[in-house]
Amino acid sequence: MLRNNITVALNHCRFTYNKLLELYYNGKIKTVYDACNYVATLKQQYPELKTVYSKTLQRFGNHLFNNISVLVSLRKKGFKTGRLRHKNEYRFRTLELNRIKPVKFLGVVFLTLVGETFLAS
Repeated sequence: MLRNNITVALNHCRFTYNKLLELYYNGKIKTVYDACNYVATLKQQYPELKTVYSKTLQRFGNHLFNNISVLVSLRKKGFKTGRLRHKNEYRFRTLELNRIKPVKFLGVVFLTLVGETFLAS
């Protein structure tokens, strides 16, 4: 159950990252604020994204623009850089959950986004 919830959340976050990257290359978003604001529009267009917190999806907008700023700074230093690529399931394995406070009670850990899991004794 927990693994399925994490996998679904990771797939939605990867979808959001790829969609924001596509919108950046099309010129529809220019700043990190545009990306964070566009998450609400994505959640309206794709209702399955409502299972993931908006703050978690916005972190991937921040992640995208952090990657872009690193590429720009490398270009300014004279390095050759390519473009950012869309991430597939093998290149995108990190799920950033913002301010998660796990609650432990009688050997059960409950994560606010993902669900509950049992601790090994």
